[in-house]
Amino acid sequence: MSVVDASERQEKLDHALDRISKWETDGTLENIDTLVHLLNAVLNSMTPEIVDGLVGTVVGVMELGDQFLQSKLYKAAPEALAVTEAILAEPPKSKPGVWQLMKTLREPEVHNGINVMLGLLRELGKAVKTS
Repeated sequence: MSVVDASERQEKLDHALDRISKWETDGTLENIDTLVHLLNAVLNSMTPEIVDGLVGTVVGVMELGDQFLQSKLYKAAPEALAVTEAILAEPPKSKPGVWQLMKTLREPEVHNGINVMLGLLRELGKAVKTS
């Protein structure tokens, strides 16, 4: 070991001791000790059934996340958010009457949106009924 290595090690050791001293002064060291004791208690209380349940939940959430990332909903989200922000920033000023509403309901884009929303409501209703 060279003199430079020993000097560098001494500097790092001094820095570490200073940091630990500050942690002791401000209570951080005690908090870390409490956290370690809490983690040990949690780990010691975990049964294989609890671990299996946690693993199953994590796997399920990961699969759901993967499914969401592959979905059309995820791919459409940025544009939907931008459009929503634009509409909220400058809402339409006119109040449509019955005739304007009827005309708007005939627009293909509005039909598509209504069909999507009705389909979503239908499937949500089925899911609620079966659960």
